[in-house]
Amino acid sequence: MSRLILFSGGVESTALLTKAKKDDIVMTIRDTSPEDYYTYHPNRVEEVAKAMNVKIQYTDIKIPIHREDFVYQLWTFIPISIMWASRFPSIQEVWYGLNNKEPSTLPVVQDSFDRCVKIWKVAFPNVTLKFPLRHLSKEQQWKMIPKHVQPLITTCLYNTFCGKCRKCLELKNLRSK
Repeated sequence: MSRLILFSGGVESTALLTKAKKDDIVMTIRDTSPEDYYTYHPNRVEEVAKAMNVKIQYTDIKIPIHREDFVYQLWTFIPISIMWASRFPSIQEVWYGLNNKEPSTLPVVQDSFDRCVKIWKVAFPNVTLKFPLRHLSKEQQWKMIPKHVQPLITTCLYNTFCGKCRKCLELKNLRSK
């Protein structure tokens, strides 16, 4: 049995790696669609993976037109995870990182999350979509990450390390504790 661990290099997905086993598949999506941006920092995810002694499997996607609006990250991970589970029957669980305040912080995100979970249950009733650390706060998950890995963690809504968005401010707060 293996698990598919969805990895972006942020706090929650890196905390999941502390629970990874050698036969788990750690997957990151490289979206090269026009005028789009990664939901992770390419160099940093490689550095985190190396420091955590895991290999990243990349799934490349390219949708040939510019997206119109914000897309909740799980909406991209769900169809890609369905393809992985279809091709690799050894996958019995799919892990996604959340903390105890997510996704209910924004109604539109909560609705998207609920729909993603329902879609998964219909598509793959025998493969469990899990959020194994959801009962923990972001700070508790941060403390699970080895000290030498913490400086490698990145999270920014714009993937520019802007220092101003809510994700950058959360990370800054965690690092100051």
